[in-house]
Amino acid sequence: PPVPSHIPPAALTSGGTGLGVANRSPAADEERGDHPGMYRPRVWISMSLCIDSASQQLHRKGLSHKVSFPYVEAAVHSTSLWSEVAGADVAVALVTSRPDENPEAPVIKRRLREAGAAAVRIVRPDPELGCVTESQMQRMMAYDDPAVDERDVV
Repeated sequence: PPVPSHIPPAALTSGGTGLGVANRSPAADEERGDHPGMYRPRVWISMSLCIDSASQQLHRKGLSHKVSFPYVEAAVHSTSLWSEVAGADVAVALVTSRPDENPEAPVIKRRLREAGAAAVRIVRPDPELGCVTESQMQRMMAYDDPAVDERDVV
């Protein structure tokens, strides 16, 4: 596909500026069907969810109607739609205050990967923010995931 005119040619070469978290090699670019030495930016969809019991936080914020919403199921289905129908890469942040003790975390991570998520990371919330607010913040932080290249679109 043609490269949008607003993307400078230097941003598309494999070497880049060296500022990226995970610059890909020319071989990886070729695996994606690109021309040697050219990088085709990936399009990422960012999602995140609090997987701790957030009912108290939701009640305190006046969002009681959200307590019974199936967030995990919605994330799995949304991941599948974005990856299969739209062809986008999906990055998901699972926020939990007990990453090593939460038995749901690895199960949810596996389900999201099976649904097509290209990157799933587990994040501990800032104590001052709490799980729900940290989850909202993490949606904006997908560019920080090692799988996302500085030249990608998030």
